[in-house]
Amino acid sequence: FFFQVVRHCRSMQTDDVARSTVDASAGRLLAIMADVDTVSGYLLAGIGDASATQGPNFFVVSNTTSRADMETAFRDLSSREDVAVLLVSEQIADVLRDEIDEYKKKMSERGPRRPGTNASNMPCTVLEMVPSTQPQ
Repeated sequence: FFFQVVRHCRSMQTDDVARSTVDASAGRLLAIMADVDTVSGYLLAGIGDASATQGPNFFVVSNTTSRADMETAFRDLSSREDVAVLLVSEQIADVLRDEIDEYKKKMSERGPRRPGTNASNMPCTVLEMVPSTQPQ
């Protein structure tokens, strides 16, 4: 998944890249919504953070997780000021397609980040993870 995200970031439009650029000193986080194995891998890589006021920067989805819980987690994670990028697995993105498309549309209407603006006021960028194709 990680390499697919990197490849996707390289293929993003210039406006998307400008919008997702953040000031490292602002302390913005990477957040993730995925299955337990994927989230565990990212947590082991060191992206985990659990704010006392905002909770964890990850959401684990299983086959018993309701759509309403996924929608709430998406809204919560994508609206956090301390999250720069929200990674959403392909399976969850398929379930939340309308919400993700609406969020991306709303963010594109805001326009690209202007140099010198406060990074903590920028919305997070939502990236969908797709499984890499394995040569057989």
